[in-house]
Amino acid sequence: MDRKTSFNSVAVLLILILSSTAWGFKSPIYVGFVGGSSPGFEKDCRESIETVSFIFDMLNQKGGINGHPVHLIFKDDHNNPDMARKVAFELSEDKRIKAVIGHGFSSCAMAAGKIYHQAGLACVSPMATHPKATGQSPWMFSLLPDDTFRANRIACYLKAIIKARKIIVCGSSSTYGRGLDYAFSKKAERLNITLLDHLHFDSNAPSFEQKMLKKIKPHQKLSDAVVILSHIDNAARIAKTLRENNIQTPIIMPGMVTPDMIDILEGHTENIFLTTPFLLSLGSMEAVEFSRQFKNKFGSLPSTAAYLTADAGNLILDAIGAGAHTRRSIRDYIASLNSPANGFHGITGHSYFNQNGACVRQVLLSTFDKEALMPAFLQIRSAGLETPPENVEDNAVNNGIFLLDGESFYLTHVVYAGIDISRIDQVDTMSPSFSVNFCYWFLWQGDLDIANIGFVNDIQDPGDKSEILRKDLSGLTRYICYRARRTFRFPLDLRDFPFDSQELPITFAHKWKNANLVRLAADLPDVNLQPLNKKIPNGWRFLTQEDYTATYRLHTTFGDPRQSEYREEHVPFSIYRYAARVQRLLLPYYVTLFLPMLILMVMPLVVFWIPLEQVRSRLASLTGALLSILLFHLTLTSSHPKVGYLVRADYFFLVAYTVIVALYVMVVACSSVDKGGYGDRVKATRINRIAAWIFFPLILILEALMMLTS
Repeated sequence: MDRKTSFNSVAVLLILILSSTAWGFKSPIYVGFVGGSSPGFEKDCRESIETVSFIFDMLNQKGGINGHPVHLIFKDDHNNPDMARKVAFELSEDKRIKAVIGHGFSSCAMAAGKIYHQAGLACVSPMATHPKATGQSPWMFSLLPDDTFRANRIACYLKAIIKARKIIVCGSSSTYGRGLDYAFSKKAERLNITLLDHLHFDSNAPSFEQKMLKKIKPHQKLSDAVVILSHIDNAARIAKTLRENNIQTPIIMPGMVTPDMIDILEGHTENIFLTTPFLLSLGSMEAVEFSRQFKNKFGSLPSTAAYLTADAGNLILDAIGAGAHTRRSIRDYIASLNSPANGFHGITGHSYFNQNGACVRQVLLSTFDKEALMPAFLQIRSAGLETPPENVEDNAVNNGIFLLDGESFYLTHVVYAGIDISRIDQVDTMSPSFSVNFCYWFLWQGDLDIANIGFVNDIQDPGDKSEILRKDLSGLTRYICYRARRTFRFPLDLRDFPFDSQELPITFAHKWKNANLVRLAADLPDVNLQPLNKKIPNGWRFLTQEDYTATYRLHTTFGDPRQSEYREEHVPFSIYRYAARVQRLLLPYYVTLFLPMLILMVMPLVVFWIPLEQVRSRLASLTGALLSILLFHLTLTSSHPKVGYLVRADYFFLVAYTVIVALYVMVVACSSVDKGGYGDRVKATRINRIAAWIFFPLILILEALMMLTS
């Protein structure tokens, strides 16, 4: 063995030793990940890799799973079934790998599924939808509903929300399109929806959009909607062609919005509906927090595919964290999540797996506001009731629940909400509360008790008032705007005082209807938010602001039997939350805190000018300085509310107390050496001089550090 080889071996050994030490000598856990970087999908693949790496890194920073770090092994199937089989075989042969995340295309999931089945390796696909992708192997799972389920939901939305009775269906001749078409036709027939025409097209044929246009035109006056069952980009081409030829019939299609789709539509987005598995505006607090973390890390909000990829990764991590350490036990854990009551609550919401391994989740109806994808005003949500409520007929709403083809649904009203701050009058950290002048508004459709949407964190202050500024209740979409002056509580956090910043939230929710009946959505979040630089009280400066909506879950049913029948683990409620973050101005504290601290810390240094033999005088000067600092500390503490933790300023005083105690020790040391003039005066003088050279610059350095720690 040559010297270079020997050196490399030693280096590798040291790295392994250090790694083992850092992780408590616990071996890593390996999980496979398969992306797909075919032409046109490079960005999606990169984002998926970033997402899964991000959640695994966060876990490892917290100590991994019971001290075991979790490592990813990356593969790329290039969205090609042959390559999918190859990478599936490679991952299956690696006995370290406990489970696999990936295979976004259904064709790749179907090809790889056979390999995983033979090897006994569980795979969770974020986005495979073909029934055979999961149905042919008990080791394959998908976080999206299969095509049959999605097609059924399209038909339900047509019947319950769009109120369509006569429709035109355009189905792609691809495997994906045919699967959707078959399931949709069966469901539409059961819902008594008439198909005026049933068209098929080949997306590879030239000018297929124009061919569809010619066949749709004769029915445009009779049709209540056009259903396009195809991959989203091809559906967008047909929709654009219809709009360019003045056919304004509602269009509904399955899929997730993509940048390419927006480019294809070129602004022709009116009256186009998509059924999608997830919308951040109707998401949970977990989704909001993940989107924040993702944006802070990568500079942009995650796509729907990224949310689903994160859920796939978290699902496997949950299985391992629950004690599933073998390939078989991980598969059994995932398969056990097979009912609404025993499901998986991830970033994208509550879901579970059917007997074929496909995800069962709520499917949302979305529409466009220009290029922004927004939830439709009315949604349907599966109620999951084993016994339908009495006196409820098909398509007749009773207490928010209705039946459709024998299945129970909630009729969910989406209320758009917004806030525009005109001025923050005061921020009182003693209460803690803040007063604000602002306008807020709601947009909704249908009959809804808007008056019962109220503030969650307001305080009944005598000066508060609210009045209707304007309203329009005459159209299909209703609108009301209020002008108000209100006082609100806020969660005080003084840990960084006086360098602290505070979040000032305004939160409202429906007083008694849960998220199955009413969901709040931010009215174009961030668009209406104007800077507050000149609209906040003295002593504070504006940092940032945001508004968002989210669902949160309460561990109670309020004694309502209808709530307990809902099969999710806890009852979800929807909130709208606006929050401005302000920071305390430091300038006054240079005069009221840092300058007094400097004076009080310099005062005890006079001890160095008092003769060594005057021990009592030296100790008295230090005692006076200590009492002055203590009194100042108590005075400053009384200026803010009692909290159960130390604030940053407390550490400044702890440093000052430490300096005083050190000076006490120095005086006693000098006195014991000098012995009242009968000891070693030269040595005592030297100790005193050295201490002076240490303490003078030390106090200046400490004061500078106090002022710079912001």
